[in-house]
Amino acid sequence: MITTRHRAGGRVEVHACPRASPSSQVKDLKEHQAQRVAQYIQQHYTVGDELKRSIRDNVLALIRMQSYRGQRWGAHTLGPWTGC
Repeated sequence: MITTRHRAGGRVEVHACPRASPSSQVKDLKEHQAQRVAQYIQQHYTVGDELKRSIRDNVLALIRMQSYRGQRWGAHTLGPWTGC
């Protein structure tokens, strides 16, 4: 059972393992518990290469719009080869 609790300040606690304490560390989880947490994260959040691709596409869209944010973000995240 996976439960989600919303807390003040926008923090979200995800409990994918009913036997694991919310304060437990990853190194203390059993293999199957860690797999359940990883599976939940992959299903509900954008991670890895997909996240990088999404960020790059958003920055390139800002650059194409010639927005101030696009100029600032493009120079820092994509490097000088974007023509900013």
